[in-house]
Amino acid sequence: MFWSWHEFFIKSLIYVENYENGMPRASPRRNMILQHNKLTSGFRMTQRRAKLETCPFADKKYLIFAPSCAGRTYSEGLAGSVDESPFLGAANKTEFVYQSIDTLGSKEVGYFQMFGLDMQASESQLKLLKQERWINQGTSWYRLDFVVYNPNVALYCKINMKIIFDNTGLFIPSYDSYTLPAKGPRYYLSLAKEHRNFLQPLQSTGMLLSLTQLLFLLVSVFLWIAIISDGVRNNLVFSSTSITLSNGQLIDFDHVHEMYRAYNIFSGLHFLSASLKLLSFSRINLSTSVLFDVMLQSMGTLAQYIVLMLFLVIGFAEMSMILFGTSLQQFSTFGASFVNMFEMIRSGWSIFELMGVNPYSALVLCLPFLIIMFYMSFNIIVWLLLKSLEQVNKSRHEMQLSDLAEFANLPLSSQGEKERDVFSFAEIMAALRSRDVTALWMEALVDKYHGWVEERKEEEEEEEEEEEAALTRMLRQDMQGIADMQLKSQLRKEIEDKFDIFLEEIDML
Repeated sequence: MFWSWHEFFIKSLIYVENYENGMPRASPRRNMILQHNKLTSGFRMTQRRAKLETCPFADKKYLIFAPSCAGRTYSEGLAGSVDESPFLGAANKTEFVYQSIDTLGSKEVGYFQMFGLDMQASESQLKLLKQERWINQGTSWYRLDFVVYNPNVALYCKINMKIIFDNTGLFIPSYDSYTLPAKGPRYYLSLAKEHRNFLQPLQSTGMLLSLTQLLFLLVSVFLWIAIISDGVRNNLVFSSTSITLSNGQLIDFDHVHEMYRAYNIFSGLHFLSASLKLLSFSRINLSTSVLFDVMLQSMGTLAQYIVLMLFLVIGFAEMSMILFGTSLQQFSTFGASFVNMFEMIRSGWSIFELMGVNPYSALVLCLPFLIIMFYMSFNIIVWLLLKSLEQVNKSRHEMQLSDLAEFANLPLSSQGEKERDVFSFAEIMAALRSRDVTALWMEALVDKYHGWVEERKEEEEEEEEEEEAALTRMLRQDMQGIADMQLKSQLRKEIEDKFDIFLEEIDML
């Protein structure tokens, strides 16, 4: 299966020499993957091997049955029982040597096989590797990688196809890809401009960078300089059919990609530290200051709790690998099991899949894990936050009491005594409550009261006189009104009598 896939890969995927109708492609359009991505300089096969050593079993009966064992390697075959010695092929004619390749910025190690842009030569080379059993018992890690260039978006794309050959007999395939801009110094200057624009608001507000924030900034600047001085894109050799390094090696952007990732991480940490510093301004508001103090108060306890929960997740990851590692690829390694434990917390997607494999083991694993992570963890976190809030309120109350106590003992200057120039606030209050001082201000208060009574008496007499005068005027106006009404009534009666006499005279006529 391994070699069959590679034969298909060479004939149908990586080398594109004809159009779909069978017509040959012209040179600029050859090896154009998915119509727009041109292969730069062939591809590379890399393997790293584990040592073949005596099996670690004490019983000699097993040594008779299986005399040699393969060790285990880690970190993509770079650590553990790593074998760097040359080995012969199956025909004992071809020797494969452990190499270190300079990719103009980093070193790649392993057993390499380079394939150019000629499909027939690559097929012959692949056939030879198959006959020589280049992949055998000692292989612990394998990678096939190549780089394509897309002129439409000016991007390089690096594709890595990897297989872990575990010494349990399990094959763990994986792949990853990333893109890298094929841009000049203007792109890097834009990165520097981002740093400058971000620092301007901090400087304008007069904020001083903390030591941690300054460290993140320095690391980001250092990585930015390393990206500018990239030895790969500055040392490329271009032709109509290929792009290679100046030393003839295939293009490898792995270390550049890692620097980009590190740059983005430290830039994010720099931004996060600045955001936390800006968050300290929330202390201006009482409610938000309580929230900020609770966060600071609970940070240490929450960190300890997170470490404890991390150990629990590690234990459950080990348990899941033991129970389902041979049945499901998601739990075949400790790293994959650890990631899937968090995936189970997030969505719980793997529970039903585990039930389909072994329902009893799934219940043993999932029920305790979910109960601890959801019910217990949530309640504990809420309790920790409430406890922190209680401590914050208590400390604030104690601070208020201490402030009052300090104010009570606050020294105040005195100009009355020459022997002692300073008195405390409490001493001044005690002096003000003494009998002599109280008698003085009581006498002053009585004198002021008598004066106020006399002034009030005169004011009341004036007010009474004004009220009597107003009442007299009102009575006079009422009497005058009554007299006017009587006069009007008398005149009305006389007029009515005269009118009646006038009517009688008219009737007589």
